[in-house]
Amino acid sequence: MNLKEKSKELKDKVVPGLHQWSEEMIDLLVARNPSLGCIERYLKRGAANAITQWEENIGRYIDGLILFIADENGNYNMDTLFSDALSSLDNMQERPWRAGMFSGTIGGGTIRINIPDNPIVSFFAGDIKAIRIAKSDLLELKNILAGSV
Repeated sequence: MNLKEKSKELKDKVVPGLHQWSEEMIDLLVARNPSLGCIERYLKRGAANAITQWEENIGRYIDGLILFIADENGNYNMDTLFSDALSSLDNMQERPWRAGMFSGTIGGGTIRINIPDNPIVSFFAGDIKAIRIAKSDLLELKNILAGSV
């Protein structure tokens, strides 16, 4: 199988995997913050729509990434890839990022997505200032992707 085919195969798994993972992460967030129960469906809808909207960009990222992670036959090791990514996340200094209306930080072992600070969001989300994605959360994503790749 060549790189182009492997890239397509990975793209076909990543988007559904991200959908499943985001739903599970929202379920966990709501379980930890029961006051968010009234907006759970909107959080899930927003996450699903964002992933769908970014699907084309995700595909381009995978096309570029596959050039570096795959051998000449298009083979790659998901365990090694996630191990290296998590090690990098641990070792990098925290730095800001922005993607459309979302912003946060990455590094120091976590990815943080800031919650907008305005009266409407505060009314629904309460005092949650950010959503933190830890290594354990990313390992769940790996398990989802490894099960489907």
